Amino acid sequence: MTILGQRERLTEYRDATDQIRRRLRVDEVMRHLGWRLSRGRAPKRADCGLCGGKEDVALKDEVWHCHHCKAGGSVFDLVMAVKDCDFQKCAEIFGRPGAS
Repeated sequence: MTILGQRERLTEYRDATDQIRRRLRVDEVMRHLGWRLSRGRAPKRADCGLCGGKEDVALKDEVWHCHHCKAGGSVFDLVMAVKDCDFQKCAEIFGRPGAS
């Protein structure tokens, strides 16, 4: 593959991930995965679906962090941790309507 081809592919990849980030919020994905979120608190808190920590997960600016098991990151990191998959598989999951 030429450098120009690699650059075009990287641009397509970046555009696709940006679209996913704009379309999905971390708290919505957590709810879809069955994580319990507290209501009415700012910043939002959640029970960790990975380690079971109660209200140990903080959500702020579309980034999550568990203070108990130290896992965290973007919406992509959340799905990769829960589904135990790499980034490519994660992007495929988000690309399919109704995928979970």
